[in-house]
Amino acid sequence: NLIKKTVQEGEKRGITHCLFVFAARHERIYQKLIGATTIAKKTCHVDTSSDHKTELVLMITEINEAKKHLFGASDN
Repeated sequence: NLIKKTVQEGEKRGITHCLFVFAARHERIYQKLIGATTIAKKTCHVDTSSDHKTELVLMITEINEAKKHLFGASDN
């Protein structure tokens, strides 16, 4: 899983926080899955060959918080 690998690599490298961009329709899922908080929203074209606009969210989570949600890990 890409999210789990990102959290694991972040921890290995001493990173304390991680930013993610998701489609806004998945916002609540990632709030629960990794304890992420939305810090910005933007509607834009993600496919330049289409007129369809997509709302995106920029979310932040602490690596330790994400670990708790994903792996049941403690702060240590």
